[in-house]
Amino acid sequence: MNRIRSTVPVSVAALLIVVLAFSAAEAFESPPVTEPVRDTNGTVVGQAEIAQLGELEDPKINESSGLAFSRRSKDIIWTHNDSGDGPFLYAFDLAGRSRGTFAVERAPAYDWEDMAACEIDGVAHLIAADIGDNKVARDFCTLYIVEEPEVGADISHTGKLSIVRRIDFQYEDGKHDAEAIAVDANGASIYLITKKSKKNLPCHLYQLDIPSESTTNPVTARIVCEVDIRKVVAMDISRDGSRMIVLTYDEALEFERAPDESWGTAIQKPPRQLPMPWRAQGESICYGPDNDTLYLTSENTPAPIWRVRTVPVSPAPAPAEENAEGAEPQPQH
Repeated sequence: MNRIRSTVPVSVAALLIVVLAFSAAEAFESPPVTEPVRDTNGTVVGQAEIAQLGELEDPKINESSGLAFSRRSKDIIWTHNDSGDGPFLYAFDLAGRSRGTFAVERAPAYDWEDMAACEIDGVAHLIAADIGDNKVARDFCTLYIVEEPEVGADISHTGKLSIVRRIDFQYEDGKHDAEAIAVDANGASIYLITKKSKKNLPCHLYQLDIPSESTTNPVTARIVCEVDIRKVVAMDISRDGSRMIVLTYDEALEFERAPDESWGTAIQKPPRQLPMPWRAQGESICYGPDNDTLYLTSENTPAPIWRVRTVPVSPAPAPAEENAEGAEPQPQH
């Protein structure tokens, strides 16, 4: 599959300079900038509105590496730090204000790289993915599933979360480094895309069915298909199950799935390339509840929170009809 390399739009770079003039503690929303959405041939197929909503207030969030939009609130997003932090999940609102810090009990944080939100049996859950393996040496990786706590809109909470299910897993074809997970809309399957291979083999999309209880022995993540995408650092699936966003250091690719398609088929189709704002080290992305809006943060501080909203392109007006002599038709009286 041929791909085009994304570049930083001039207007988005100018917008970044403007918003950085604000105080990090001040909530603000910059005026949106509209940029084209393109297919892999460079053809414009849509538009995206890009706006910075604020900066993350909590200085402890210094390597935001995964994002998940709350299933319990319309204005709360969850994140976690990359390796080096403890097993903490942080909540913030759409302006970046801190709304909570929760420790996941009995969950080592070897290399948390991504997270996801989903509903299991009608209950909102969060999944923290301890899947980083830079040296490609881990015997297994681990997913921690916890119930999403209730977070108030006006105050920051602290607490502890008990693990509902711990899932140790291995890849069916050996050890891999990965930084991206997503949960299908039905809440039954987790998908992963590997970042690199020990033997530099092609990257793959994997599927792991969520077990009904914690695993006593590692379960197996099965290969779905090979993917022609390198250095994947985050992914998400929209709530209606129709879209998958795959983020790399260079681009953001959105795949659409028809109602009767599998993700293995959908990810082989040409994606849309969405414009992304410049970030110091962007490794996180998630869909909002409307299935069209994406939210992004960045590692390093101050960490911005960006919104990228896809909007339809207005069709060009139809040309005026001409009569037999080539003149425009006259109104009838």
